[in-house]
Amino acid sequence: MSRPPAPLPDDPPARAAASSRWDAASRQDEACAALLDRTGRALVPGDGQAAENRLRQLMEASPTILYALRLRGGQAVPVMTSENVQRILGYTHEEVMVPGWWLAQVHPDDREAALPMVGRVLRERQVAHEYRFARPDGEYIWLRDEIRLGDQIGPDEVEVVGSWIDITQRKRVELAMSTQRQALEMVASGAPLEQTLEVLARGLEALMPGVRASLLILDSRSGRLYTGAAPSLPEAYNRIVDGLSVAEGMGACGTAAFRGEPVIVRDVAGDPLWRDFREVAARFGLVACWSLPIFTQGGDLLGAFGMYPREVSSPAEFQLELARQVVEVAAVAILRHREVSALQASESRFRQLFQAAPLPLALMSQEGQVQALNQRFQEVLGYTPEDVPDLAAWWCKAYPDPQYRAWMINSWRAGVEAAVASQRPVAQQECRITCKNGNERILMVSGSMVGDVLLCSFFDVTENRQLDAQLGRYRQHLEELVAERTAQLAEARHRAEAASQAKTDFLANMSHEIRTPMNAILGLAGLLERSAIDGGQQVRLAKIRNAGTHLLSIINDILDISKIEAGKLVLEQIDFAPETLFNQAHSLIHDRLAARQLSFHSRLDGVPPVVRGDMTRLRQALLNYLSNAVKFTETGGVSLSARVQAEDVRTLLVRFEVRDTGIGIDPAHQARLFLPFEQADASITRKYGGTGLGLALTRHLASLMGGEAGCESSPGEGSCFWFTARLERREKVLLPRPRVEAPMVEAGLDCLQGRKVLVVEDNLLNQEVAVHLLAEMGVQVELASNGAEAVDRVWSGGYDLVLMDMQMPEMDGLEATRRIRQWPERAGLPIVAMTANAFAEDQEACLEVGMNDFLCKPVEPAMLQAMLLKWLGRTQDAQVNVIQCELELEDPS
Repeated sequence: MSRPPAPLPDDPPARAAASSRWDAASRQDEACAALLDRTGRALVPGDGQAAENRLRQLMEASPTILYALRLRGGQAVPVMTSENVQRILGYTHEEVMVPGWWLAQVHPDDREAALPMVGRVLRERQVAHEYRFARPDGEYIWLRDEIRLGDQIGPDEVEVVGSWIDITQRKRVELAMSTQRQALEMVASGAPLEQTLEVLARGLEALMPGVRASLLILDSRSGRLYTGAAPSLPEAYNRIVDGLSVAEGMGACGTAAFRGEPVIVRDVAGDPLWRDFREVAARFGLVACWSLPIFTQGGDLLGAFGMYPREVSSPAEFQLELARQVVEVAAVAILRHREVSALQASESRFRQLFQAAPLPLALMSQEGQVQALNQRFQEVLGYTPEDVPDLAAWWCKAYPDPQYRAWMINSWRAGVEAAVASQRPVAQQECRITCKNGNERILMVSGSMVGDVLLCSFFDVTENRQLDAQLGRYRQHLEELVAERTAQLAEARHRAEAASQAKTDFLANMSHEIRTPMNAILGLAGLLERSAIDGGQQVRLAKIRNAGTHLLSIINDILDISKIEAGKLVLEQIDFAPETLFNQAHSLIHDRLAARQLSFHSRLDGVPPVVRGDMTRLRQALLNYLSNAVKFTETGGVSLSARVQAEDVRTLLVRFEVRDTGIGIDPAHQARLFLPFEQADASITRKYGGTGLGLALTRHLASLMGGEAGCESSPGEGSCFWFTARLERREKVLLPRPRVEAPMVEAGLDCLQGRKVLVVEDNLLNQEVAVHLLAEMGVQVELASNGAEAVDRVWSGGYDLVLMDMQMPEMDGLEATRRIRQWPERAGLPIVAMTANAFAEDQEACLEVGMNDFLCKPVEPAMLQAMLLKWLGRTQDAQVNVIQCELELEDPS
């Protein structure tokens, strides 16, 4: 279908420009149609290699890009694209063939409208759409995308062929025409000149991003140029140039008005025309100026039009063409303003504007006679003044359906009456109008009184409404998909949370089930060691206890790694001294260093005296490294050092290193060192023992602290194991001086003699261990097998302290504590958790329900004694002893 001719302005320059633009667009559409037709014929089998070569040459020179897709299971897979894609769009064939490439380049505001094309072609077989598309340099161009349903390849696969045509030039013309139409409507309706010129300026700025526009109007009495519209230029600059003389050397605008021809100043800083204005230009960031004079058709100067690009540059031809169009309409607007009184009485001038308008217009008398229809009206709707001589004929032909016609007549008359009463234009109404050829189009109809006649304007929104309907269908489909996906995500999240909780519960149960018998094993072994047995039995019991302690350390490492992987390990943040950290680590391996006669050195290089971080986990990581260093070193020594590797205003990245002179590690085996249950090779495991968990745990801890871990080693030359951790700066923070307490002696237990303690424990062996340990300390012990029994005993008995297990039948320790804390008279009773639930959240749960402290099974006698003294004896001394016991028990040996 050929493109309908466009309405052309009456004046020759505007008519020639518009004719050239529409002819170019028509030729482009005709060429594309012919190319598609020739392409179809060239693909007929049997034409041979010559036809294929001709087709390839033809497509390379063509402005149309052809492509093919295959729809598989609802997904579009690129199959082919013509070779001219790189010349036109700037992308290589390989880039275009990547799935998802097309959607990524579509302008974000256009994607919602472009996405349904593939779904539509399955229903409509052939669809077309226009959207903005990004080139590799970031510039957006306009593409017309036409796709057609091809052959069925398989049961769930179909071929789709399509074409892309660059319609950027056409879109520019359309946008320019839209701006001209709006300005001409404002001129016709008598809008203020400043508003009309501002519409023109902003319209050009929208078409030329990065360019600011200024329209200057000549004052014929003074011969100076005054600002008519410059919406994007600084107001202060507009005030300075207001009243610019029309003369040579008065910038680009003053000179263009003086010369009567365009003046292009590519670089303001170096152009003599701007000699007197360079300081002003620099102050407001103006670097270039392109100006065109505004003349009447008779050659009378009306003003000047200036464009200020943000970069030193010259205008492209299309930019000059757009500027000429603005100048043409601006001339009309300025003339309309100058001659407003004369134009009101001049029918010929009004007819000229009426006919030149780019949208359909009609003049109606108060008696309902159609006085005039402009050219655009006849082109769009097909009716001539002879077809619709009056309003009655118009109603019948434009609205053939009687019911709709009656509704439209009433609606229009009501709108006119309201407009007359309010002295305002007739409000826009959306109408379905039947054209002369029988096609139905949707137009927005409005009207304004011009003298004693009504000027009716029609704006075609047919394509917009069709697009709205398509968007509505797509939106409904999208909402259904979003609702379905939301339900799926909710279900997936529920399953993930359930799986995470199941893993957490499993770890907690594993900890409880393992530590409960371990408490009995280590406790009974300790009790036997302190009984009257011969030396051989004493040695065997010591071995049992050492083996149990070693097994417990392995269990702790496994649970720590499991907690880290489950995201349940939370680091604490406390202020500490790195020197104290090194001293504690050294004290825990001192005996093993002495047994092997190994030297030890430590050094802190540039690390502040006080930092903030998780001291416990740092000590654990260092002990893992130090224990390995001692284990694999026969002669020489071990060193421990730390230095600042990187820093910022708030934090430090500290590198910790443990070096030894041991056997070293083959580089081929070093990559596996930090994997769980891995060592360098099997022979090491046989000779030295170990699970390989310590290094894996250290790597995890370093990662949690914002660092990493690694190793540098060579066989026979020793090793350097390192890890980094991010710590907070704590400048001007002083730590309290630690009190050095002497080891606990039996005399310190006098305060425990005769104190009454309730042990709430359901395991019989652990009951036995607890009773014997407490009895040795002189404490009176009573037992409760579950929480319910404990509540009854606490209510009736006067206990000094309660040791409460967590997991028990009938009622657990948490619920029992809650009930006890409800009694005001038992508010001061110390309740200490003594449980195999070793996770941090277990400790938090105990403290939340009102317990005072926490002991983790297996319970060492020294820890139990220190805890009793803390709550029943000398609190301050016991606090130090508790910390001392914790450090001693951390030794992984």
